[in-house]
Amino acid sequence: MNKKVLFIDSGIGGLSTLAQCLKLCPTLSFVYIADTKNAPYGNRDSAKVASIIKKLISRELSKNNIGLVVLACNTATACAIDELRTQTDIHIIGIEPAILPAINSTNGKILVLATPLTCMQPRFEALCKPFADRLIISPQPTLASLIEAYIADKTPQNLEPIIKVLKLSIKTNPNFSAVVLGCTHYSLIKEIIQSVMNAPVFDGNFGVAREVFRQTINTPSFLSPTKTFPEIKQTGKSKTPYHKLLEQLMNKNF
Repeated sequence: MNKKVLFIDSGIGGLSTLAQCLKLCPTLSFVYIADTKNAPYGNRDSAKVASIIKKLISRELSKNNIGLVVLACNTATACAIDELRTQTDIHIIGIEPAILPAINSTNGKILVLATPLTCMQPRFEALCKPFADRLIISPQPTLASLIEAYIADKTPQNLEPIIKVLKLSIKTNPNFSAVVLGCTHYSLIKEIIQSVMNAPVFDGNFGVAREVFRQTINTPSFLSPTKTFPEIKQTGKSKTPYHKLLEQLMNKNF
C-alpha cells in the first residue's frame, strides 16, 4: 500500500490548498480531514487548537498509512506545528501567509488578513517582524465563518456581509498595494477579494504544493500508478458538498 498525505483543516478552506497539490502532484493519495465539529479554529485558544490537531493526527496514523501531514490551516500551523514536529517522526508541512512574495511584488504597504488567533501567535509575529514597517495586520474574527456560509449557499444575502467586512478593512487601512491572505478559507473567494480590494492578492497555497512535491517526488512509496480522488472526511455536519467544491477548485486557475 502506498503512503498517503494527510490534510487537516477546520473546514473547507484547506480544499484550496489541496487543489493546488492535486495539480502539482496528481499521483499522490490524499486524505482530507474537515474538522467541522471544532470549527472555527480562529475563535479558540492556541492550546486547544494544538490539542485538537494532535488527536486528529494520532487517529489517522492508526487507521491509514500516512507518510506526510499538511496543516492546511494558517491558525493550526501558527498554534501547533512547532510542538507537533517534536512529537512525531513524520514530516509536517504547514501553511503561512505569502508575505515575502507580496513584499517583492511592490514597494507599497501590504495588507495581511488573518484570524485573530493567528495574529496573536509568536510564529506569526516572527514571520512578520522583518517586514513590520511594510505590513498592515488586519485581524478578521468573522470572515472565515462568513465564507463557509457563502460557499454552502451562494446567495447575494450571504455575499453581502463578506463585502461589508472587506470594505471595512479598506476603510480602516486605506493605503496598501497588495493583500496577503492568512487563512485558507479566504483563498476560496480570492477573486472576490481582489475585485473589492482592487489590488493583487497572495496566498501560501502554491508554496505548500511545491513543498509536498519536494518531499514526495523521490520516495517511490508515495507514488500511485493511477490517479485517485482524495478521501474526504468530516468530523461534524456541513451543508457544503466537499467533493463537488474540490472538483470546481481543480478547474480554476490560482
